[in-house]
This record gives sequence, C-alpha cells and structure tokens, in this order.
Amino acid sequence: MNDPLAARFEALLEPGTPDWLDVHRRARRRSRRLWLIAAVAAVFLAIPTVAIALDPTILPWNSAAPASSSVVKSFASMVSGAPPGMDPHAKPGEARKIPLVDGGIVWVAPAANGGFCELFKAPYSNGGCDQTRGFPISDSVGITVRCGSHPRTVPPYLVNGHVIAKAGSTLELDFSDGTSVSLPLTWVGPLIDAGFYEYSSNKPMAALVLRDPGGSLIEKETKVFEDTYKTRFAGCRPPSG
Repeated sequence: MNDPLAARFEALLEPGTPDWLDVHRRARRRSRRLWLIAAVAAVFLAIPTVAIALDPTILPWNSAAPASSSVVKSFASMVSGAPPGMDPHAKPGEARKIPLVDGGIVWVAPAANGGFCELFKAPYSNGGCDQTRGFPISDSVGITVRCGSHPRTVPPYLVNGHVIAKAGSTLELDFSDGTSVSLPLTWVGPLIDAGFYEYSSNKPMAALVLRDPGGSLIEKETKVFEDTYKTRFAGCRPPSG
C-alpha cells in the first residue's frame, strides 16, 4: 500500500472496531471531488474574460486610455448640472477614450448604477447618459434645416450613439430613398458592455435597425428621425408680409 497513513490505520485496526480506514478513504475521495468541482468552476468563471481577451472585435475597458482632464471636467459638469432626480451618478475620474472604427472618438464614463455616460468628438459634439440600459438603441440625430419660403434640410446628416446588445449584433441605417448601409460598431467589454457608432451622410436618414448575431430583429428605431425633422422644421417661421 502506497499511502503511509492508510498503512498505520490498518495496523491499528482490531476486529469489532470502527473502520477508520474506510472513513479515511471516503474523506480522500470527497477531497478529490471538491478539488475537481472547484477547478471546473474556476475554468467556467474565466471563460468570459478569456473570450474578451481573444476576441479582437471587443475592446477591453481597462485597455482604453484614460480621458484627459478637460474631458473629465466635462463629465463632472454633466453630473453637477443634472436636474433634481436625474443625477446619472457617473464617475468622471474613471472616464476613458474609445477610438471608433471610422476614426472618431467617444469618451465614456461608467456610472455607479451600472449605466454610463458618453461624449462624442466633433463634428458630433454631443453626449448623454444611459442610466437604465433599457433601450437597445440609443441615438442622437443631427439635422440642419435651411429656412425660407421653402424650408429644406441640408447635408450632412449625422447620427451617433450606442447599442445595448450582444457583441456581433449588427446595426443598419436606412435612408429615406430606400437604400441602406451597415454601420460599424465599436464594442467595449465590461464595465460598459455596449457598442458605439457614428455616421455622416449626404442622404436623409429614416431608421436604425438592430439585429442579433443570428439576424433576428431586436429593434427598429424611426421615431428619433421623425421627431428631429419635425422639430427642425418647426423652428422655421413663415416669411413675414
């Protein structure tokens, strides 16, 4: 027998006494099972982190560069200027710089409640906060209207924002003329878990369509475009006289 402790138990064992050797064997088997369970659990817990590290399409949050002091101040102003009850609880000091696929930049600051705030670089130069992560598509539309006797929109048309969806999902932009284009998404891993985008076009925009990696529809957003057009045209006063 190779186990010294087991050999000692056998030497001490007398007829009619409790089989402590069997107890010892059971304890060793249980110990091995617990070790195996712990090892398997550790492997499964590590899978999401490893997957993010190996997936070049997902930017690990900790690898993004810290935001500059001026950007941190902008996030701080966003927090301090929030109306009562609408504090996004952002953490300006933890803001990071996210390079977008098209060469643009969005700065992102995590929030204490699991959401985040974002600031886009010019020409988009807008931002906001997603406190609930409840909407698959969050967007901002930039449309310029030239007023006069016949008000009309003028290019470029801008759209930017983020999606809350599984990495690998796709975002399509539909135009008013019936054509469409696939928008590149920059995916950021935990703590943020979102995909960011921006796009500029000379054609009027009509809808954003988000689909999961399998191609199933998640959401189609049209209202923000309709509302933006109405708001811009409403700002044009009819000529006097």
